[in-house]
Amino acid sequence: MATQDLREVISRQIQSGHLVEVSQPVHVVHELASVAHAIEERLGVGTLFRNLSGYSDASVLSGMFVTYEAVADALEVELSHLKRRILEALADPMAPSHNGNDPLDRDISAGQDVDLQKLPIPTHAPRDAGPYVTAGIVASRDPETSRMNYSYHRMLRLDRNHLSIMINPGRHLDDYRLAAEQTSGELPLAAFIGVHPAIMLAAAMRYPGDELEIAGRLLGEPIETVPSGQYDLPVPTFSEYILEGSIDLSQRVVEGPMGEFSGLYGAKSEEYLLEIDRISHRPQPIFQTILPAGVEHKVIGASLPREPVLLKSALGVSPEVKDVLIPPYGSGLLAVVVFDPTYEGQAKNVGMAALAAYTTIKSVIVVNSDIDITKPEDIVWAVLTRADMQRDMSLLPRFLGHPMDPAAVQGLVTKSIIDATVLPGSPSLDRVVYGHPADLDWYLPAED
Repeated sequence: MATQDLREVISRQIQSGHLVEVSQPVHVVHELASVAHAIEERLGVGTLFRNLSGYSDASVLSGMFVTYEAVADALEVELSHLKRRILEALADPMAPSHNGNDPLDRDISAGQDVDLQKLPIPTHAPRDAGPYVTAGIVASRDPETSRMNYSYHRMLRLDRNHLSIMINPGRHLDDYRLAAEQTSGELPLAAFIGVHPAIMLAAAMRYPGDELEIAGRLLGEPIETVPSGQYDLPVPTFSEYILEGSIDLSQRVVEGPMGEFSGLYGAKSEEYLLEIDRISHRPQPIFQTILPAGVEHKVIGASLPREPVLLKSALGVSPEVKDVLIPPYGSGLLAVVVFDPTYEGQAKNVGMAALAAYTTIKSVIVVNSDIDITKPEDIVWAVLTRADMQRDMSLLPRFLGHPMDPAAVQGLVTKSIIDATVLPGSPSLDRVVYGHPADLDWYLPAED
């Protein structure tokens, strides 16, 4: 049976080297994020901060999604099968299980005892407006159908019991907001923080049903839930923190800036005000955070949850598509497709299918299967040696793009497809490839 407790996943990830522990004291204002980012860049792993200045009993976790290898390890699936596993989960979801009583001991504060200042919410980037909840998953119920939705929304701590919450147009929570405006004028919700990576991944996906259904299939068993204490919204049993409150739809507050996936700061904007009525957490809680504009932000926000749908779209044009990648360094705007065409024009059709998978994708590069798409230098080599830009690049002006694309003009961008493939028998396929010794260490001098 798979574990649904983040703490057990953390222990396994530390043992496997996907996560490091920091025992030196760190401050949650800027210092923690700077250290986490440096570890992310140098070691390519996540960080568990055990010693927080001003917070004696809590820890902060960052970087569970820094690499696909770490995600595959957390889901106990082979890396090569990760995208297929997600596709299978989308095709055959598994309903969560609901427990009437919470089996865990939790510290609870409500009413006047609520104090968000007691949560170790990091202030991340230098120009961020303040401490942002970035890994909180919002549980909300459709006022009309009672269907549950689980999704990410950035939340800025304003005072002891208020957060701003960003609700982008077109999101399910925005649909619920519109429905609530016609009735009560308030929208109750619960935000839970610190859960199994399967739940985090599922909440990042666009899905017409209950996202916990996807998480259950990813783990191979129903996600266990308990009712939140204030509004009876089902939340994962092993959540480290649970925040409950309601959005007063008549009030707006200015928030921002915050670092975004593009690597730039998002502009200030007017967002909704969320009043927190109740906070509960496990003993010695683990507060989970995602570094704005960091690798994890891009992996979970723009890459991994979208690649399976991208793969399915490309396979719809040709079953010979081998793989797809939305690399984090492309900030969700670039897609790479692996495909060996057998005739001219075939690769561009596959590229069009990839563009159609998500409006956020701005450029598609199609490469042969001898290209290692995990290596950016291999992709660049294919583009420069196999593509003629006049012949092989298609420019598509005035397409709807990502709303936060800094190059967009009124939301419109010029999209592109680069066919960096060659047909069978091409001299360009005859690459110089060296063998690799079975035991390279035998040739090297022994370390002292």
